[in-house]
Amino acid sequence: MRINKNLLMLRGEMIDYVNLFFKNRGFLRVETPSIYLKDESNPNIKSIQIKVSQKGKVIDATLITSPEIYMKRLLAMGYGNIFQICRFYRDDEFSELHNPEFLGLEFYEIEKNYLDTMQTTEDLIKFIVDKMSLNVLNISGNPIDFSKKFDRVTVKDLLQDYKISLNSLEEREELAEKLKGKINISESDTYDDIFFKFFITYIEPYLGSEHPIFLH
Repeated sequence: MRINKNLLMLRGEMIDYVNLFFKNRGFLRVETPSIYLKDESNPNIKSIQIKVSQKGKVIDATLITSPEIYMKRLLAMGYGNIFQICRFYRDDEFSELHNPEFLGLEFYEIEKNYLDTMQTTEDLIKFIVDKMSLNVLNISGNPIDFSKKFDRVTVKDLLQDYKISLNSLEEREELAEKLKGKINISESDTYDDIFFKFFITYIEPYLGSEHPIFLH
């Protein structure tokens, strides 16, 4: 494994500014366990199974796919706005874009909604770019203007460009018929599988190519 010293220093500095951003906003930095002694509640993410010993007895456990479960317990106990930078572990994640172990940020703001979370995320990115004097280029090789507000678009609006209308009550077969001929669909594909095949083929490669965008 090659280690790039400059990237390592840049990464460390960036993490420092993430901490400073949330500290300035009155968030409490927390640390929660990396080992979960029961099956995690997210059925859509495959966890890494491990075994631990307790008083001579071997117990099945998993590495956390995210600190969400423990952090939401802290929220329920009244700890207020919290954040954490920690390791995430997910099985079957080897690809050009994914790794089974990665460093992630998880934060929660009380009495806020997903639109507020978008704004906090935008503020965080702009804070880091400003403090580190970063020159970030878009896919065309032009500098991104971070003085502009990030774009916001809904999945529904994007799909209209492909004359596809989704509704919350439709079945797998309805979606498969809509996307027939656009992607390869197998009998074992679920509704989510079919949607994401289309999404990563026609939409994801072009998201934020010129300017940062929130898709919701």
